[in-house]
Amino acid sequence: MSASLAFVLAPHDHLPPDGPAVWGDLLQAQSQGIREAQALRLFDVAPSLVAALPGLGFEGTVPAGLQGQERCRLICDAAIPRFAVDSLWLAAYAVSCDDPQQVHAVDRFPLREAHNEACWFYPTDDGTYLSWQNARQLTLGPGTLADPAVPAAPEDYRRSDVHVLWSLMADDPDLTCVGITWKGVRIAWPELDVQPAAIATWRAFEVVSSASPSYRPLALHTVHPA
Repeated sequence: MSASLAFVLAPHDHLPPDGPAVWGDLLQAQSQGIREAQALRLFDVAPSLVAALPGLGFEGTVPAGLQGQERCRLICDAAIPRFAVDSLWLAAYAVSCDDPQQVHAVDRFPLREAHNEACWFYPTDDGTYLSWQNARQLTLGPGTLADPAVPAAPEDYRRSDVHVLWSLMADDPDLTCVGITWKGVRIAWPELDVQPAAIATWRAFEVVSSASPSYRPLALHTVHPA
C-alpha cells in the first residue's frame, strides 16, 4: 500500500482546496473542526457503592479503599468529541506512506449526508452504575482508523462506507453523535492539546429494563480539582 487514508472534520471553508496539499494543511483544518469533548468513564458497581459517591475525586477513579470487596468494574473510558453534524464536512485524504507530507484529496461532503447508524453507548444490562464526566477544550489531529491492523487504502474508499453513530446518553431525550466509522471501524482523532474544565460530575444510576424509562438516576456529585 503506497498511501493510507486520513480524515478531517472541519467547516467547508476551512478545508484545503482540492488537489495536492501538505500534512500541515490537514492539521490546520482539523483544528477548526472539533474543539470540545466530554471525557466519560462508566463503572459497573455493587449497589452499596452508591453511598461512596461524595468521596469520589476529580480524576475519575474509584479508590481501592472505597471498593473493599464490592464489585467495581470499569466498562468505559472514552473521550467523546462534540460532533457538530449539521455544520461540519468530512474530507478524506490519501497520505503517502513514503512521504507523509504528500497529501491528495479523495473526497469531501457534508457530514449530515453520511449514513446514520444507531448504537448503544450507555449500559443496557440491568444493574447499578457510576459515571464520571469532565468537559474539555481540545485540539485534535486528522483522523485515522482506530485499528491500525485494518487496511485503509485510498483506492478502497467509498463514501457509502462512512457511518455516523448515534446513541442515547444517560437521560438525554435526544440522540447524541458518539462516533464515526469507515467500513465498520471507528475513526479516531488524536488529542494534540487538552484543557480539562475545572469541574467533574459523578452520577450514580441504575438500569431497570422492565421500567419506562429504563434509566433511573440515583445520586449526583460535582467535584473540583484539589
